[in-house]
This record gives sequence, C-alpha cells and structure tokens, in this order.
Amino acid sequence: MKYLLLVYGEEDRIRTVPDTECADVGVQLERDGKRVAAEALHPVHTATTVRVRELQP
Repeated sequence: MKYLLLVYGEEDRIRTVPDTECADVGVQLERDGKRVAAEALHPVHTATTVRVRELQP
C-alpha cells in the first residue's frame, strides 16, 4: 500500500532548516524503502484556493 504525505510549513521558518538536513532525511527514507518520490511545491503566493458551495445532488 502506498500513501501520499504532504509536508508544509511556514515559508519563513522552513528556510531556516538546512538543505542538508532535509536531504539526509530523504536519503534515509529512500534507503528504508519508505520514499518513492519527492517534489517541492511552489511558494504560497502562487496558490489558488477552490471552494465548493451549495453542492448539487
């Protein structure tokens, strides 16, 4: 069984985490067979929010 894990945080705070620390975690997860792929998301200011109102049956 495969799962999707989405990790996100405050952009200003995430910049304080060294890239090597993130890479080390990714390598370990891949080595353990727990990571298939990883991709970075675009910055928050590029996001679009979609809201569904008054759902029709």
